[in-house]
Amino acid sequence: MALDLTPEQLQETLKYFTLSSDRTNQMTKTHNDLDAILQLLQEKEKDLELAAKIGQSLLERNKSLMHKTETMEKYLSEHSDREEQLRHDIVRKNDLLQKFLKDQEDLLLEADNRSEDEAKSSESASLVRDDSFGTLQDKCHVLEQQNTRFILEALHLKEQTATEELKERQLVADCVQQLLLIEAENLSVDAKDQITALTDDIGRKAEDNIRQQEEISQLIDTVVDLQRRHTQLSEDNEELQSLLSTSQVGQDELKSQVFFFLCLKRYFLCVLLLYFFLLKITS
Repeated sequence: MALDLTPEQLQETLKYFTLSSDRTNQMTKTHNDLDAILQLLQEKEKDLELAAKIGQSLLERNKSLMHKTETMEKYLSEHSDREEQLRHDIVRKNDLLQKFLKDQEDLLLEADNRSEDEAKSSESASLVRDDSFGTLQDKCHVLEQQNTRFILEALHLKEQTATEELKERQLVADCVQQLLLIEAENLSVDAKDQITALTDDIGRKAEDNIRQQEEISQLIDTVVDLQRRHTQLSEDNEELQSLLSTSQVGQDELKSQVFFFLCLKRYFLCVLLLYFFLLKITS
């Protein structure tokens, strides 16, 4: 049976062996006393049994310690291999992390450049729309000036027509008066010639009046068409302004969404970095 002895117990056992040695000396001195010699021999036998048990216990304890030492060495070897593997994994993960970070930085730079290009293209489109809007405004201004000029020309022609009509009426009145005078004075050949000339003149004036009336009608139609075109261009102008405002709002929303996604990418990148660093620390 193995004995699990502490250092204190071993010290007491050593002390007991010392006392046994003293008893052996005592037995040598008292060799004439048989009872004392028998007692000392019995005690010596017990001491030998105790020494055998102690030796067996120490041997088993030594074996146990050797087994524990081998187990510990094996554990240390496995732990060293595991530590080397973990170190290799950490280096590999660090390389992957650096590559991932570089790729993310490249993606972020590409996204920033793309957003800048989109912003520039949006600005270019806005400039083109502004140029189109400015050109449309210039056309509207030119048409308004033409409309005003045509209206003034129509009014001027109307005044001329009224003046010509007044002259024509005056001429007709003069002709009638002259005819009455001629009839009263027994018309002569010269008076008839004058009447013919006056009649031809009245016919020419009437034709000129008709031609002027046609020109006035054409000018009025032109003014109406210009007013219609002006109204259409005004409506197109309002529609373009509405589209410009809508595109500006959409551009602002697109910029906000691009900024939000960039912030979200940076946030996920930070979370991923934190996760890898925590994983590295825990490993």
